[in-house]
Amino acid sequence: MKKGFYVIIAIVLVLLACVVTCPDKQKHTDAINEVVSNVLKDNMDSDNEFAAFGAMLGNQLIKMMITEMLEVDNYFVCSVGHIEYKGEKKIVSFGIMNHIFTIDEERLQAELDKRDSSSDTGDESVEANEQ
Repeated sequence: MKKGFYVIIAIVLVLLACVVTCPDKQKHTDAINEVVSNVLKDNMDSDNEFAAFGAMLGNQLIKMMITEMLEVDNYFVCSVGHIEYKGEKKIVSFGIMNHIFTIDEERLQAELDKRDSSSDTGDESVEANEQ
């Protein structure tokens, strides 16, 4: 009987700690901004068009865009950040016990490369149709 009581108390204390330390939207925004800034810095040396665009607009504009686009759902013990793009929601962060787990830089770079290559093929098909 005592052992079960202690287990229940431990579970309640862990849940209470999760509720008290659940990260807010600002912490999600800061974490995502850091990842995006690192990817942009890595791309500055390459010929990627997105890197040139990022350099032109600067970090402040990107931070504002992320702040506006990021939505955070709070589930009391954890929070989930997502961005909606073209009607599709992408989970980009998960927060629990005052820590944010974000999309990793390699995955973000792969998404950017995929979008960059799809826009390149789209431009070529438009040019071919015009001729």
